[in-house]
Amino acid sequence: MINLKTVLPSIALSTLMLCSCTATQTPQPAAPAARTPGLSAPPLYLTAREAYDQALPLIEAWEPQARLVHVAVRWPSPGGRSPDWLLYFASDQQGLRVVKNGQRLQVQTPPSASLNPLPECWLDSDEIIRRLQDLSQSTQAVYSMALHSEGHWELIQTEQHWQLAACSGLLASKPEPDLL
Repeated sequence: MINLKTVLPSIALSTLMLCSCTATQTPQPAAPAARTPGLSAPPLYLTAREAYDQALPLIEAWEPQARLVHVAVRWPSPGGRSPDWLLYFASDQQGLRVVKNGQRLQVQTPPSASLNPLPECWLDSDEIIRRLQDLSQSTQAVYSMALHSEGHWELIQTEQHWQLAACSGLLASKPEPDLL
């Protein structure tokens, strides 16, 4: 049986790298523009909670008992928004499903009960970014943020690696220099 606790970080990192290959700068919300027939709408810049709300009907149709176990994004805006949230849902019967922009990406693994669901009280990405800015006294860009089932947001800036409690936004561990 595959241990998802050891496989999930690798899957998350691989998926993030694959989905962010074209990102060269911090994305900014697109200004509303007139729609031209035949062209797709600009991407929606959502907070993590908004992306979750968008993905929920798709997940409930797939597996009503599925639970959110991980959330990740690269290069969120300074307001904690992105068109590229990756949401990982696990089901004991169906395995792991990854959703991006309201679309199913893939089922990664066989069924397993080894992943813990995220706490329901998790603070949204915009609030976590605000709390990070208050703690760090800096507006330095966040290039990666993830919500882990261990109950914390992990945020990586150019020079710092932060962990904030998922439900309170309080500092969960002393910031460490980013070694990447």
